[in-house]
Amino acid sequence: MDLNTSEIADEVKKKNILHWNYREFNELPIVVKTHGSHVREIYLKWNKLKTLPKWIGELKNLQNLYLSGNFIQKLPQEIKFSKLTVLDLNSNQLEFIPTSVANLITLKYLLLDDNYITRIPPIFSQLRNLEYLSICRNRLETLPEWLGSLEKLEDLIVDNNYLEELPNRLTLAPVLLNISVCSNRCFQKDVTESKNRNQKLQISPNEYDGNEEITIEFPSQLVKIHKISNNVVCTLSELALRKVYKNRYRHNLEIKKSPLNVKIIYEPRYCSTLNNDFQMFQHFFPAILMDNGPLSICHNYHCQEAIFTESWIIFRLGFDFLHFPTCAFFCSHRCASKFANFSEFRNHYFLNH
Repeated sequence: MDLNTSEIADEVKKKNILHWNYREFNELPIVVKTHGSHVREIYLKWNKLKTLPKWIGELKNLQNLYLSGNFIQKLPQEIKFSKLTVLDLNSNQLEFIPTSVANLITLKYLLLDDNYITRIPPIFSQLRNLEYLSICRNRLETLPEWLGSLEKLEDLIVDNNYLEELPNRLTLAPVLLNISVCSNRCFQKDVTESKNRNQKLQISPNEYDGNEEITIEFPSQLVKIHKISNNVVCTLSELALRKVYKNRYRHNLEIKKSPLNVKIIYEPRYCSTLNNDFQMFQHFFPAILMDNGPLSICHNYHCQEAIFTESWIIFRLGFDFLHFPTCAFFCSHRCASKFANFSEFRNHYFLNH
């Protein structure tokens, strides 16, 4: 196709938005450089582009650039748009994210689905205005912790990769609203291990002034056990389960003192969108976690958060004249610490996996 026809030149001169999808372009028409300084959007989906010309950075008013469905493997370093907010690189042949993308500090939407990307380098932490990142169907095995530091990130879509876990720092992301990690390896490792070998709490005699070692075995649903000294952030997977549960149920918690007995009274919440939301999360979480409901409820009376796979545990031996081991479950380090300050529960124990 002739890329320099007067017809194309007239189109560039007259329009702010260039719709050039399915044109079989092998390169961007040079007339865009000559007459396109005013252009705000360019659609080049499903052409035959392998890269972009170096001069494309001269388009100072360009805001949206759609390049999905091409054969792009890299981009020129000269890409330094001052107003670009949308960059669509879906369905190309990228093995890594071009470092020039990190220069696009005004970028809000970055689409990288259906490529061969294996990692997100630290340089992309410069994208402080990024609101939406989609990088589905690539080859990611991990996500960087700094994603949780992006101040404006609202949507993170990483379906169909090889992720085994999510960075805990995402739980601290200021405005993050939606995370999708369908068809990854999240939970697979932990759930498999929890089925094969349950977590155990092992208390040595010097922990309770006794003569024998005490071992308490927990249900397989409990994947992670924290000591009260572990001041860490709860995992994103556990927080997501709790959020789903809150949308479905409310509960009341009754705690009796001797022996420690927890009675949970459940009451379904009515929600018009309940079925659709729950079906989505059933696809995301293993059925065993949601079907069994919460493992426990946080024993901090002022909290009563549901607990599914992860808990801070405090041990005590003996109530009144009875002499038996008792464990209290907590949803966070803060709740465990507050409870320990006003109880006779011990703060230290040993874990045996």
